[in-house]
Amino acid sequence: GFEVVQARDGQELLTTLGAALKGDLDPIDLLVSDNCMPGFSGMQVLAGLRAEGCPLPVILVTAFGDTPLREEARRLDAVAVLEKPFDWDDLRLAVLRILPPYLAVQPEHRPALPDELKPYGQP
Repeated sequence: GFEVVQARDGQELLTTLGAALKGDLDPIDLLVSDNCMPGFSGMQVLAGLRAEGCPLPVILVTAFGDTPLREEARRLDAVAVLEKPFDWDDLRLAVLRILPPYLAVQPEHRPALPDELKPYGQP
């Protein structure tokens, strides 16, 4: 029941987020991102969003859910970290738990994505 937009790597993800900001795509209400992907990692994207003050809910998916990664994700306010292989029902339940409070805020009052998404550690 959700509209899904896919990105094949971190750079395409940033392009997609930027297009949503400009209104070229429907607004993005939740980001589910693999942590390990070409270009920018999910953690870099999350850090970049937070550095710009963007509270977009983020669920990270990882095959390497070690304690430091989980602690960093928690520090950056990721709403969940799912370890591969994960149960699709766990993802569905996480989405259903996360979206209603976020969507309860009227769109004009939701914080917008930043004009420029600069992932953590990038110039």
